[in-house]
Amino acid sequence: MKSIRLEHMWVEAFVDYNPSRGAVNRNPNTWVPMDASFKQYQFTQGMDVKTNVPFDANTFLTQIQQGATVNDTKGWVQNVDQPPYKLR
Repeated sequence: MKSIRLEHMWVEAFVDYNPSRGAVNRNPNTWVPMDASFKQYQFTQGMDVKTNVPFDANTFLTQIQQGATVNDTKGWVQNVDQPPYKLR
């Protein structure tokens, strides 16, 4: 005989089930059981950010420090200018 031991959680939510089936929760009227532990996922390969987004940290620091006041001893920086480009 073989067996498996599995921890499982069951959740119920009190939602406005009629007519929106819980999509809009104005006046809750129904307890809806939800099985949150069993989901099917389809994973996709991630992007290599270092390869696809070139970034030179030293050049960036040099640009940021131009016009700024830097106190390395106390560990603060002030008057950092806005970068000449927009982050998207």
